[in-house]
Amino acid sequence: MEDARRFRSRGRIDVRGYSVVAMGATPGQFFSFLTAFLMAYEPAKRLARLNIELNSNLIGARKLLEIVDSPSSEPLDDDKPALRLTDARVELRDVSFAYRPNEPVLSRMSLWPSRERSPR
Repeated sequence: MEDARRFRSRGRIDVRGYSVVAMGATPGQFFSFLTAFLMAYEPAKRLARLNIELNSNLIGARKLLEIVDSPSSEPLDDDKPALRLTDARVELRDVSFAYRPNEPVLSRMSLWPSRERSPR
């Protein structure tokens, strides 16, 4: 693929060189073509890379949509009675947590939310 591009590029430069030698074009025209050609190479290469990057990112998006759109793996429990709590509460006692050893984020935290202050 890269060899074919090099061959085409070499062919374009040879044609322009031939136009200077055999057809009476000026060397200034040749060098202006050569400069414009070389300056256009990098943006063209970036555009080709952009297409590859976009396609690879679209593959990830497709996989994500497959996961989101897939049916739930949990069994349906519509036939079961609703949970009714009369006197229930949540308590967290002496909770400790750390992402790394010896760097605690939570250290012996306790929490007793009251029913009166909870949103319904």
